[in-house]
Amino acid sequence: MFWNAVHIWAGTIVLCLSVLRVAWTLWNGTPRELPHSRLQLFLARLVHLALYLLVVVQPLLGIAMVNTSGSAVQLAGTSIHLQFFAKDPVAHQFLHDAHFLIGNAAFWLIGLHALAAIVHHTVFKDATLTRMLRVARDE
Repeated sequence: MFWNAVHIWAGTIVLCLSVLRVAWTLWNGTPRELPHSRLQLFLARLVHLALYLLVVVQPLLGIAMVNTSGSAVQLAGTSIHLQFFAKDPVAHQFLHDAHFLIGNAAFWLIGLHALAAIVHHTVFKDATLTRMLRVARDE
């Protein structure tokens, strides 16, 4: 039960920070892109879009999954209960499978993103990694 509460809190924090991150990006825009091939720019945009979708969709799937099991999501240490959906065993199984699959895909995508940054720094010797670190620090 303890780790379930930690998991729910982590998902809630990810969702809240993701919403703030999207709002920040919409308000301030994104940094200028570095000169790369059209394919690299396309792949970078695709991976970033996927990462944004994952950090928003995954916690929402978790809430829906718990709700369709017949329970409200309770934030540990508070009296906040989130109940948006009724009990539905078929939807629950689908949402459980989707939450698990997308969670595993997220690990692979995050690893791929980190590997690409390292390759840009060590193989291509461009400013991609330093730009990423500078943007994270400036925010």
